Amino acid sequence: MKNYLVKKVAMMLSWSIKDPKKRRVFRAKFIAKHTENRYRLYQKRYNMGYGSYAGKDFYVANPRHTVIGKYCSIANYVCLGLTQHPTETLTSHGFICHEYSPFFQGDLDIGEQDNVVHFPDEQLRKPITIGNDVWIGYRSIIMDGVKIGDGAIVAAGSVVTHDVAPYSIVGGVPAKEIKKRLNKKTGGGVPQWEKLLELAWWDYPFDFIKTLPFADVDKCIELLEKNIHLREDKKE
Repeated sequence: MKNYLVKKVAMMLSWSIKDPKKRRVFRAKFIAKHTENRYRLYQKRYNMGYGSYAGKDFYVANPRHTVIGKYCSIANYVCLGLTQHPTETLTSHGFICHEYSPFFQGDLDIGEQDNVVHFPDEQLRKPITIGNDVWIGYRSIIMDGVKIGDGAIVAAGSVVTHDVAPYSIVGGVPAKEIKKRLNKKTGGGVPQWEKLLELAWWDYPFDFIKTLPFADVDKCIELLEKNIHLREDKKE
């Protein structure tokens, strides 16, 4: 609670600093360390890749098997997976399931009777796979078993029930593809997103990534191609 208040007050004070560079230095000193601690905890707990982060009240139904790639941005109140219930039985209530039974006691505890339904974990909490450079917006829900491709964006408030293709922007309930990201053609006639998917910029060392001209995607592609030897999977 103390760390949260320090961060909150520091963020409010930072907006009074007019110079963007000085504001950045102030935030790095008084805010970054508190945020970084939470990100490190999430990365260990939720199989997150390098540089990925999640906001407030982030929830993962199956943290042991869900995988989140590198450089992902996950907003507040995002939910990855919703534990399932049986639907082909007399009732969908959890008291009939062996896997749920520890949560029910007293009148609803039926113990280990012969009629207890066994609901395998792969059905109860299907793991979710999030690619690299994925942005998931505020209060979005990603349903069990879904795979989200590299570079995709999920609009705020979406409910994603099916796999999302790489570099797609999806939104709605249920989520549908709105358009492709970075669909401009390169000099070779290939969309930028296809080249980025092929080059997998997230697998380059961060010391190199931070030197790229982020706003010029064509130039980034050119530099990534020239320095392909730096990519992790290309090292001997």
